[in-house]
Amino acid sequence: VVSTQSTGGSTTSAPKPFSFGEGGGFSFKPTTSAADSTQSGVGGGFSFKPTTPAVSSLFGKASSTGFSGFGGLTKPADSSAAGSKEAEAVEDDTPPEAEKIDHVDKEALYHIKCKLFLKSGDGWNEKGVGIANLKECSGKVQLLIRNDTTMGTVILNTLLHDKLPINKSGKNGLMIVTTNEDGKTETYLCRVNKDKVGEFFDKLEEYKNRAVQAVDSS
Repeated sequence: VVSTQSTGGSTTSAPKPFSFGEGGGFSFKPTTSAADSTQSGVGGGFSFKPTTPAVSSLFGKASSTGFSGFGGLTKPADSSAAGSKEAEAVEDDTPPEAEKIDHVDKEALYHIKCKLFLKSGDGWNEKGVGIANLKECSGKVQLLIRNDTTMGTVILNTLLHDKLPINKSGKNGLMIVTTNEDGKTETYLCRVNKDKVGEFFDKLEEYKNRAVQAVDSS
């Protein structure tokens, strides 16, 4: 509705209220009449009055008190849980340890676990850990040592005889001098449990000088 007021014979129209948008935003409305503005010398007397929209925000529910947060967003995943899963994956990639097997000959007259070394220059090369078996072979006794891998590779194979040098070495070692297939002399150091070294030495000396008779299976 437009109102008019006559002043000195002329007719003026009151300003139409101005607003941004519809149903929200700011609006400008006159707070005094034209007559009051004439008397006070202030033209228009506009005030800024925010209005509250009734529509939903893209970032959450509208609130008259301010921003209410981001709607529909979830809490980020716990980084510690992701880290533990990553650690488990790394552990799963660790290669399994090689299986250890004690290769004991069923026909052995005696056997013992040992670690074997071969003399090389001024030092010793480790041949491996395995079982030393004493078994019958062609009327004599054979010293056969296989390492404890799945394949059971032979690391020493020699026949005992009365000329074979065998000597104690240290608290838990026996030194054995053999001749290989090429006729070359090789010196081995066989280490066993210190409580068993005397027994092992006696067995080697026992079987060096006598022929082995058939063992009574009964």
